[in-house]
Amino acid sequence: MTKKQFTAKRPKEYDALSDIELIEALDTGVLYPGERDTVRSILDYRLKKVINNNLIVKIEEGIKTTDTYSRKLIGLTWAIVFLTILMLLGLFIQIYIALKF
Repeated sequence: MTKKQFTAKRPKEYDALSDIELIEALDTGVLYPGERDTVRSILDYRLKKVINNNLIVKIEEGIKTTDTYSRKLIGLTWAIVFLTILMLLGLFIQIYIALKF
């Protein structure tokens, strides 16, 4: 559990540091336990933010791809409908010719 005294005072200092500097501070062991928890929580927050942004981008790309394929499938479905109508028209013409002669 992070003590409030560390989280209340320190995040503004740590927010200015890069991820590498925060990780180095964790590795050197110069931080107090509460400060380590604060740094870890800041790094976790940044990581979650990056992951969420990447997921949003991937989902949007997937939606665009799905939309493209859906439009193509709808076009192919209409092509099948048109060809089926032509086939039925040809069938009726053949039946008419067979019955007339």
